[in-house]
Amino acid sequence: MKTPDFQETRLVQDKRVILSLSGISKQFPGVLANDGINFDLKEGEIHTILGENGAGKSTLMNIIDGIFPADSGKISLFGHQVVFSNPRQAISHGIGMVFQHFMLIKNHSVAENIILGTGGLGQLKIDEVHRQITEICDRYDLHVDPERKIRELSIGEQQRVEIIKVLYRGAKILILDEPTAVLTPQESEALYQIMQRLAEENHSIIFISHKMKEVLDLSHRITVLNRGRSMGTFPREETNGEMLSNLMLGKKNPHLTLGSGTTESGGSIPEGDFKTGRISSAKKGEEVVRLTDIYARNDRGNMALNGLSFSLNQGEIVGVAGVSGNGQVELAEVLSGMRNFSR
Repeated sequence: MKTPDFQETRLVQDKRVILSLSGISKQFPGVLANDGINFDLKEGEIHTILGENGAGKSTLMNIIDGIFPADSGKISLFGHQVVFSNPRQAISHGIGMVFQHFMLIKNHSVAENIILGTGGLGQLKIDEVHRQITEICDRYDLHVDPERKIRELSIGEQQRVEIIKVLYRGAKILILDEPTAVLTPQESEALYQIMQRLAEENHSIIFISHKMKEVLDLSHRITVLNRGRSMGTFPREETNGEMLSNLMLGKKNPHLTLGSGTTESGGSIPEGDFKTGRISSAKKGEEVVRLTDIYARNDRGNMALNGLSFSLNQGEIVGVAGVSGNGQVELAEVLSGMRNFSR
């Protein structure tokens, strides 16, 4: 994988904007998922959307893909305002989304899955369909046999089929939703090369990811979301992992605190400063983390943590027991700053 250098990033910056979002807002019952977000995508660009769970990334992508409408704001494509009522309209305008969970029929062939819903079999002979798919595979290094059944493919190969599906339908803008979450390191590396190949061919990619290394390695620009708001858009060479992490986390929350102790410079740790505090120098038995009345919802919107409180002392091992699905994952994400919570 080749990390974009300064010269390459500057070349992308000089290219035209092909997709622009202005003032996009979307509210669900009790949740303002997107709050006046502005965003633009340039030709041949890999533009990452970065944010913790619940930051509004998926909502924004679903609006672009026509899955549901924005409450306010506008979308412009090649300078013309557009409104999509469904993904079919989005793909007809050259926007295709590759979801984290694939939508493939296991007992059908690669070719059958790719042309499903296009009317292709009624207009083309299967040999011609295979030829077109092979041409796409060769052009973008997406090596999949069009005659194989989906059930015979690895996860990485199935993901390539999803990418071929949107390219077959003419997509120039690809939305990749957490694409490496289900891949092995080797499959992830292959995907990085495919993404860079697509960008070289002037396709534009909106890349959703939590993984800081791949974000910094792949992106030309990075937009950070926090609690439904854009924290800014930054060229790759003007940012770093620490800056992006702080933007992802937003302001400190007083309900999750570090205990007393000293910073690396010898000063005292201010209670409530989760971002800058250091616990490595705390004495054994000294309280280092305290949660008070923590509430958090899971990805389905159900309450996962309901007034949870506990503390952790230096040198202590605290076990968290319970049947799977009873808030353990959400607790870990709250502690690591990957999930919003409230009191």
